[in-house]
Amino acid sequence: MDAAVQAITYRCGHEEFLEWSAMTSREDLYRAAEIFPCPGCCRLSANESQLDTQVFVNMQQLSEGMSALVVEVTQVCVLLEELLALMGYVRREGSLDELHPGGAPRDEQHAVWRKEFWFAAATSPFQVIALLDLVKDEARWLSNYLPEPNAVHYLGFPVLD
Repeated sequence: MDAAVQAITYRCGHEEFLEWSAMTSREDLYRAAEIFPCPGCCRLSANESQLDTQVFVNMQQLSEGMSALVVEVTQVCVLLEELLALMGYVRREGSLDELHPGGAPRDEQHAVWRKEFWFAAATSPFQVIALLDLVKDEARWLSNYLPEPNAVHYLGFPVLD
């Protein structure tokens, strides 16, 4: 095998070959995912369950001095839930806008899987841009698990009604 290509074998037995350059920025995401079903099995499960899994990436003000880049994932299949929990996502109500992050979910219809990447208002713009790159890498990784192409939305919020 070429040194620039890495093999990942998932719990379902499927193997994926990834170019090392695709993994270098967030190898942790790919390696942690090995103990779960592969992206293809997750896409199939979502399709069979008629789930329209979407990812929403936005920025929110959490308090006067703190903001966060936020990733929210809607309509997640059972196979993907464990992986999201391992990667630091929690069940919350979907956010309404930049100033109203979701709280405890009322019910399944309004629940999303949410992960926050906090930063202080006084954080250097260079550090915020680096954090944004990290979040974009995470969204790119998540897109492999989505049943539909173009299901990652930047600066958008889930509509759950």
